[in-house]
Amino acid sequence: MAEEKSTTAAGIHNLTLSCRKILHLDGVQRVENFNETGILLQTECGLLSVTGKDLSVSSLNVDNGTLKVEGQIDALRYRTGESGLKRLFR
Repeated sequence: MAEEKSTTAAGIHNLTLSCRKILHLDGVQRVENFNETGILLQTECGLLSVTGKDLSVSSLNVDNGTLKVEGQIDALRYRTGESGLKRLFR
């Protein structure tokens, strides 16, 4: 299990990945785009792309900024400086 915690002036962003199959996030501001192979999220710490196979958003609470992703998670990457779709599908 990997866990990352970061505090910014705007809030807290936590990420917990279990067995590369279940991803729990908080500090999610919005979901920019998603499909079975990629999800692009705006978080308190910037844009985050999640890539893998058979990905699904199994839980989303926009009021408290929490998100749960299930599927085969291959990579997590924070992005800067490009438009949303280009970042996800490059």
